[in-house]
Amino acid sequence: MMQFSNKTCVIQDCSYAALVGSEYCKAHRFSVARLRHLAGKVLKPFWLRAIARTNFLKKLYAGRSPVIAPLAGNARYTNTEWNFSLPLPKDWEVIFENNIQDFPWTQPVRLAGPQGAHGRASVTVVTQVVEDDGMGLAAYMVKAENDLRGAFKNLRLAKKSEQRLLGWPSAWMIYTYRGDSGPRKELNVTTFFGKGRMMWFQFLCETAEEQAHQDFPVFEVIINGLQIGSAGIRHPQVSLVGAPSCGLCGHPFPSGSRPNAMVNLKLGRLIGVCDSCRHA
Repeated sequence: MMQFSNKTCVIQDCSYAALVGSEYCKAHRFSVARLRHLAGKVLKPFWLRAIARTNFLKKLYAGRSPVIAPLAGNARYTNTEWNFSLPLPKDWEVIFENNIQDFPWTQPVRLAGPQGAHGRASVTVVTQVVEDDGMGLAAYMVKAENDLRGAFKNLRLAKKSEQRLLGWPSAWMIYTYRGDSGPRKELNVTTFFGKGRMMWFQFLCETAEEQAHQDFPVFEVIINGLQIGSAGIRHPQVSLVGAPSCGLCGHPFPSGSRPNAMVNLKLGRLIGVCDSCRHA
């Protein structure tokens, strides 16, 4: 059973309801957009239906000034809202984090490298809770390629492969296209954590094609260096309503509470987690 209002989406089944604070929820699954503004076109998401919103597009790809001081050396970036961390290479910096006001297009973080002759390389993380459609990675990448060809000028798919990230299915796609600033090359890595209701975790790694030989190894270091806390990966705008107790410590939840929704990688599913376990 699913209930909707202008501000919430409740997904009810025999065990719990997932409550999502958004006016954009759609029936049957969370609507998630991986939106790109390039040459006046919008790229629709893969597997999921898109909702276009001008303000979001401006925020996602407009230039920004860094709001967080850069970290150097072998530092790590840690996001306590989503409960993950990434390597932060020397001379890279955090451009923004926890962009959740344009739900469901939630962006935990964007990292950017130093200024090069053709601009800056960047890594943007986009994430959402989604429903497994049962089609698998091969079908996902076919659909993704079709969507990309409809959105980018002169797109050329260089490589696609099925891999695993932290033990979970991961679609890796490398492609080139012509952007407003010239030839671009992108590594797109989408991992699906959990089963059934999954965490869709995507790295969008962009650079000028002429800089790809030096930037792609850095992209791979960042992606393969992903670490997720023991409680699991959390979506800060999703709560599990009706979960009887914490899925980790068993502590009962008070009636009417909205426990943290986290995909625990050991259990392989979305569970309700108490604050104590979340911060452990």
